[in-house]
Amino acid sequence: AMAFGTLPNPNVAYVCTSDGYISVTQDISATNGGFANHVLLPNGEVGLDVVIDENDPMTAYVVTPANVFMTNSGGSTWTSIKDNLGRLLKPFVLEPSLYNEPFPVGRSVALFNNGTVTKADDFVLVGEPGGVFRRMVEPPASLCANTWQAFGAGRTLPNTLVTSLVYDS
Repeated sequence: AMAFGTLPNPNVAYVCTSDGYISVTQDISATNGGFANHVLLPNGEVGLDVVIDENDPMTAYVVTPANVFMTNSGGSTWTSIKDNLGRLLKPFVLEPSLYNEPFPVGRSVALFNNGTVTKADDFVLVGEPGGVFRRMVEPPASLCANTWQAFGAGRTLPNTLVTSLVYDS
């Protein structure tokens, strides 16, 4: 997975590799892409999708098969923001006899920016088996670890596999 370009820095790029590294450059136009920062995600997890805050090239979000991570240090450190997400998941069950292919494992991440520079009104969205879930970028302390909620009409989109999310303003 790869994400690149923000309003303040169109040359920033984050790349998730299959060996669990996140490689970051602030200038993809530099020699060899300028990738100087290569960091392993915690617990050897592998990034499936990545999104950069369009107003802050130092902030990005990565989803793995089991977690959601955030950096606000340009990829130097990654912090889990999974909180209650696993408890909300209601995975649907496919009838194995109907399918010849293995069940697809997929998750994606998108960032909803409300058009302001502040992060107070922005949301991280994760699509995964079971639907779409959202979390405030800066959740109030009163939520404790209950930061994620089902997203969509009636507070939940259909209970289905969501492997790709794109927010288009």
